[in-house]
Amino acid sequence: MLFVNPVDSVKRFWMPDTYFDLDIFFLDNNLTVVGLNRNVPHHPGRLPDPPIALTEEFLCRHVLELKSDSAAAKKILVGTRLKITSLPNHPEFKNSVFTNIKDFITGKSQKEMEESSSKILDLINTKIKK
Repeated sequence: MLFVNPVDSVKRFWMPDTYFDLDIFFLDNNLTVVGLNRNVPHHPGRLPDPPIALTEEFLCRHVLELKSDSAAAKKILVGTRLKITSLPNHPEFKNSVFTNIKDFITGKSQKEMEESSSKILDLINTKIKK
């Protein structure tokens, strides 16, 4: 899942209601990984026993979560710049080129943003596999 934000801020994630471990990537406005936490333990539920794992804090704009044992997650390192070049058949992208996340999310509902994040994540996984 890609969490898209319009401004930089310090972010720290926790993973309640998660049923598999995650790698969490903290991205700047250029989609460059500025920090990461690998194998953040899953926590099925919201009760604090056992304690819900927290990531480190990072100053970033966006956050990407991938399943820890995924091939894509293993290839991403601090300094990796994710590049989204196109989303076929998606009318919101001028000339099928994704150039500015902030412009894309402006005015979107939470559901629309989640659907877009899912499409972006699919594309990222496709590009990393190449």
